[in-house]
Amino acid sequence: MAKPNLLESRNGRFIAFGFLYMSEGIPYGFATTAMVMFMRLEGLSIEQIGGFVAAVLLPWGFKWAWASLAVLPFLKNREVRDTVACLEPVRISAG
Repeated sequence: MAKPNLLESRNGRFIAFGFLYMSEGIPYGFATTAMVMFMRLEGLSIEQIGGFVAAVLLPWGFKWAWASLAVLPFLKNREVRDTVACLEPVRISAG
């Protein structure tokens, strides 16, 4: 018997989306709270901790640039794909 596809139902998509956000949020929370506390208890300076947090959070800083570009190959409608591809540099430069 085949396993049911989680993405076939609306509730299944919400569950999958929730797991994705949770899997993104756990490392973010760990790096910004728990690791900072452990590093401070070990006597590291604020500058060292700040450098660590900045390096860990760098991928989140550039998420706005690559997230919508990663979706382009999966868009089925050519007009929508071309519109998104043309407007993306404008959106990125606008901040």
